[in-house]
Amino acid sequence: MFNCNIRYNDTNVNIEFPCTNLTLFAKLADLHVPDEEKSKMDIYIEEVSYEPLKCLEGKLHDPDAVNLLAKKLCSLTRDEVNKFEAVRELNGISDLYDMINLTENMHYYTLVKDMSDITAVGKLHIMTRDGGISAEDINNLDFEAIGKKLIESGNGRITRYGNIYKQ
Repeated sequence: MFNCNIRYNDTNVNIEFPCTNLTLFAKLADLHVPDEEKSKMDIYIEEVSYEPLKCLEGKLHDPDAVNLLAKKLCSLTRDEVNKFEAVRELNGISDLYDMINLTENMHYYTLVKDMSDITAVGKLHIMTRDGGISAEDINNLDFEAIGKKLIESGNGRITRYGNIYKQ
């Protein structure tokens, strides 16, 4: 997902996240971190290869939390990653734990890339909000009205990824 150049004292290593705990432990050994410190230490991130996480640079972070964020980001679809990046950018989220929390709350945001089909916007919104649509609801819901209501709600914010709506 992304690489981090991390430093401990005068030693640097590059870690590709996500990684296994064994790999992370080995990388910490490459930094000459004493065994008794490995489970409780923070890492200083000098550089991150993934642009949306550049805000982590120049700070100390729990390596397990960085790895957890990487695993969560890898579990997202491309559209969900775009949504993550849009919401993070719009809200100025730069805290590692806030970003982890955001990955768990993607269902609160609908990202609309194409507004030319209002019915599709309504379906997307319901799928995002509810996590799915039953066969019965597909025939009973007025997706056009739902899409129109969402767009006219005034809650949309324009991003480079599309319009983002918070539930």
